Amino acid sequence: MRPYSERRLRFLRRASDRPPRYRFRRGVYLLPSLLTMGNMFCGYACVVYAMRGEYETAAPFIGFAVILDMLDGRIARLTGTTSEFGVEFDSMADIISFGMAPALLAFQWGLSALGRLGWAAGFLFTQLLVESKPGR
Repeated sequence: MRPYSERRLRFLRRASDRPPRYRFRRGVYLLPSLLTMGNMFCGYACVVYAMRGEYETAAPFIGFAVILDMLDGRIARLTGTTSEFGVEFDSMADIISFGMAPALLAFQWGLSALGRLGWAAGFLFTQLLVESKPGR
């Protein structure tokens, strides 16, 4: 920590005397949105493979989506590139990757034999996820 006299007189310093702040390149601002889009793609790929009946291929995409979801928020906060659009974009990706994809995977894998009851179970899962999102 700096001595008291230096802290007290810091307002007298010129702007050129201050240490330079590190500025990120312009492309860094796209990184959180690209990770969110990757998260959304993993949810979409899970849906496509589940509809084909390839459940062993579909299930790991949800795990990849979890990793990308953790990274996008952390990198956005680290680089200072958070925005309202990013929050909404991340919410939409979460609904696809953690709501629709698991519900459809479960329905295709085991709930389809139950008919409309299986539809209701898949919808209930998705609805509970939407209502549990913070800020809603």
